[in-house]
Amino acid sequence: MEAVTVVALVALIWKLVDVMKYMSASDWIAVRTQVIVWVAAIAVVALASQADLSEQLTLVGDRPLGSLNVWSIVLAGFLLGSTTSATVDVKKAIDGKDTAVKPPLAFGPTRR
Repeated sequence: MEAVTVVALVALIWKLVDVMKYMSASDWIAVRTQVIVWVAAIAVVALASQADLSEQLTLVGDRPLGSLNVWSIVLAGFLLGSTTSATVDVKKAIDGKDTAVKPPLAFGPTRR
């Protein structure tokens, strides 16, 4: 298994555990934010797989994006979304002063 694949799978496990923690703490804004990230990533992978240049694009391994079946596209979206979220978590941990702060991705009431 490639190192990139292992890192992406670890990120998926990390974010699944985070969502379970958020759910047990009733932090529905954090749950909703992660679900939005996953849905957006799946949509982006699905859209990219239908583009003309998808025969040259690969996410992991040597299979072109355009040749992936639906379940592979969903998994690739989960992996991409989780890796993106994990990268943001690492950035937040490094940036102790939160100089790159942005408003939360949520609809409705915000945390106080």
